[in-house]
Amino acid sequence: MELTDDASALSSHGSSDAAATGLGQVCDRCRQKKVKCDAALPSCGSCLAAGVLCEKSAKLRRRTKIRGYQINMEDQLKRAQAENAELKRLLQAEREANTVLRRQNQGLMPGSLEGPDIPETRTALLSSTSGKTRESEVAAATHEQSPTVLIQHMGRLVTDQMGTQRFAGTTTGIHFVLSTQQAIKTRMDVIGWFPESCFRLYLLQMPIHEPAASILGPGDILSLEDSLRLFGRLCPHTPSYYAGHVHRFITSWSAYCPIIAASDFQTKLTSLLERSQQGLHELSITDVDCCIAFQLVIILLINNSNIDARSAHDFLSDRDIEGMGVVSRTLFIRMMQIRTQPSLQGLLLLGLYFQLTGQNQHMIQLSGLNVQFAHSLGLHRHSRRFTYCASEIELRRRIWWCVYIYDKMAAITHGLPKLINDSNVDIDMPVDCDLQVVTATDLTYPLPGESTPIRDFNHFVHLNQLFSSVLTQLYTTTDRRGGPEKMERLSAALQSWEQRFIMHSHDFSSALPAPPKDSGLDPAASVLPLMAEVARLLIHRPGLTFDPGTPPFRQCLDVCTEASTNIINIASKRTGCKTLNIIYPPICGLIFQSALMHVFYYCHAAKDHMPESSATASSAEIIQKAIGFLDWTMQSQNREGQDSGDTGRSVGQALQLLRAILQVLPVLADPSSYVDDSIDCGIPGNAGSASQQPGPTLPAHELNTIFDELMCSPLEGNDLMGSLDWLLDTEFSPWASR
Repeated sequence: MELTDDASALSSHGSSDAAATGLGQVCDRCRQKKVKCDAALPSCGSCLAAGVLCEKSAKLRRRTKIRGYQINMEDQLKRAQAENAELKRLLQAEREANTVLRRQNQGLMPGSLEGPDIPETRTALLSSTSGKTRESEVAAATHEQSPTVLIQHMGRLVTDQMGTQRFAGTTTGIHFVLSTQQAIKTRMDVIGWFPESCFRLYLLQMPIHEPAASILGPGDILSLEDSLRLFGRLCPHTPSYYAGHVHRFITSWSAYCPIIAASDFQTKLTSLLERSQQGLHELSITDVDCCIAFQLVIILLINNSNIDARSAHDFLSDRDIEGMGVVSRTLFIRMMQIRTQPSLQGLLLLGLYFQLTGQNQHMIQLSGLNVQFAHSLGLHRHSRRFTYCASEIELRRRIWWCVYIYDKMAAITHGLPKLINDSNVDIDMPVDCDLQVVTATDLTYPLPGESTPIRDFNHFVHLNQLFSSVLTQLYTTTDRRGGPEKMERLSAALQSWEQRFIMHSHDFSSALPAPPKDSGLDPAASVLPLMAEVARLLIHRPGLTFDPGTPPFRQCLDVCTEASTNIINIASKRTGCKTLNIIYPPICGLIFQSALMHVFYYCHAAKDHMPESSATASSAEIIQKAIGFLDWTMQSQNREGQDSGDTGRSVGQALQLLRAILQVLPVLADPSSYVDDSIDCGIPGNAGSASQQPGPTLPAHELNTIFDELMCSPLEGNDLMGSLDWLLDTEFSPWASR
C-alpha cells in the first residue's frame, strides 16, 4: 500500500511538464500505429483501452495537446498516503486486540475456550480500538458463524411405488419426519422406527375415482394414422358436444391452467372431427391436427375425472378411457417431436391430468420437457423482443406462467432443484381479460367491477414466485447461514401477498365455508388459502433444525404449529373435493406431516407455553381431524370397489401410527406422567379446561408392540441410511442430548 519515490517523480514530472504547458508526449505505440494520441498521464486512452503499457522512449520535438480531464497526480498521491496511514492504524489496532486475547486465553482452561463469553469479549476489545464500525462487523460475523442457527438439510433416498429409489429433498418433509421420530424416541423409552410408508406419503395422492389412462407407462403404440382413426371412433358426437366439454374445462380450470382460446380451438377442432370421422389419410395429417386431438383427449379425461360435476351422459366407460390412453400415448410421442407452442399446451394439460389423477411421479420428467420447450420458444422473454399480436402475446404469457408453476410444483413435491432461474425471466404477468381468438389484435376486457379467472391465476403466480424465493434462500445445498434473517424477509413478503389479495391466513380455519361439491376450481376459497399456509410452513420449518434452546427455534416452532393447524382445518372442511389434488406437496403427506407437527411441538414445548392455535382447538383435536381426513382417503377407495394397493396400505399405516401417538400425547407433553408402566391417554385440552378427563391407560410396552408391527427398520434394510447415529451427532443434530 506504500507508494515509492517513482510515483513522486512521476507526479512531479506530470505536474511540472504536462500540467504546466498543457502539452504531452506522443507514446511509442500510437506513433508506430499512426493513430491520435491524447498524451494523457500516466497512460494515454489508446494504450489504456488496449491494456498495454504506455511508453515514451524518446523526447520528440513534435508534441500533442492533452485532451480530456486530467487527474492531478499530487491529489492522488495525497489520497493514497492517507489511505495507507489509515490501514496502518487499523492493522495496529487488530494486533493489539489479538495480543490482549492471547494473554487472556493463557489463563483459561482448554475446555472453556468455546464458551459464549469469548465472542463478546473479542467484540468489546475491538470496539475500544476500532470503533463502532468494526464492532458491528465482528458481531455480524460471529452471529453468522454460530452453529445454532445453521440450517440443516438431510435428503434421503426413498422407494417409490414402482420400487425405484428416488431422492427426497428437504421440502418433502422426510427430514422433519425423521426428527419427529427421534424426538419421540428421546422423550420416551421407545424402540422401533416409523414405517417406510410415512417417509413417502408425499408420493401419494387422493384416490382416483376411475381407471386412469396410462399415458407415460407401458402400453400399445399405434401409427399416427391409426391413432387418429381411433380418435375418430372414440369421438362420434357433433363438434358442439365437444365444444361444451371445452367450455366446462375453461370454466372449471382457467384459474389454474388458462391456456385454451375457446373460439380458436373450436374452429380447429371442427375441421379435425369432420376429417377424422370420414377417414384421415396419413399425408393429410398436420401437426396442428395432432396437437388438437391430443388436447381434446386430455380435456375429456380431465372432465371425466371430476366425478362430482359430470353427468351420466358425459361418463366415459373403461373401454373409452383405455382407448384414449392408447391415442394419447401415441400422440405424446408426436408432441415431443413437434416442439411447438400447441404441443406445449397439450403437455401442460397432461400435467394437470396427472395432478388430478394422482400420477405426480410423472411430473418430474414432464416438467423438464415443459421448461425446455418453453425456453426454446422464447416464452421467458418480453414481448417487445418479438412481433406478435396482442392475443398471441397474452397466450404466450399464460403458457409461460403455467410452465413456471409446474416447475415449482415439481421442485417442492419431490425436493429437487428448480429448473427456472428467476433472473432469466423477463415477461409481464397475464392481463385480466377473455381470450377467444389467438389472431385478434385487441383483447376483450371485463366490465368495471367484474373480473375473469385470470385474476386468481395471477394471485397463484405471485405466490409461486414467493415459493421460488423460498427455495433459493432456504433450501439450497450450500447457502445455509443467516436463516432467521431470511425467514423474516420471506415472512414479510408473504404478509404483503396476503394483504394485497385480502387474505388473512389466521381466519381461514373459521371463516371459510365448505365449497359445494359440484364447484370447479375456486382458488379464492380453497387453493390459495391453503397454499398460503404451505408457504408459511416451508418458510419456517427449516428453523426446526436450529438448536432447541435458541429463540429462533421457538419462534419457528410456534409458527409451524399454527400453520399446520390451519392446513388441517381448511382441508378437513373440503374432504372429498377434487381441487385438493392441486395442492402441493400432495395433500395426504401434507396432512400427515401437519399432524406430526403437533407431536413435535409437544416434544419440545414448555408447560406454560402454548401456540395461538390452541385457543380454539387442542392438538389432540387437530390430530383427530387429520386422522379423519386420512381415514376418508382410505375408505373412499373401498367404497369405489378399487384395490387400495400401495396407497391404501401406506395411508393405513400412517393412520395406525397417528392413533398410537395420539394416545401417548400427554406423556410427550409431560414425561413425568410416564410412571408405573402406564400412560394416561385422555385427550388434552386447554389449561384448566374440562376436556382434560382421565381416559383409559395404555401400557408403555404396547406402544413398542405397535411400533414393532408397523416398523421393521425399512430405511436401514434398504441401505438408504445405514445407521441413524447421525441423528445423535452433536455437530449436526438438533436432537443431541442436552
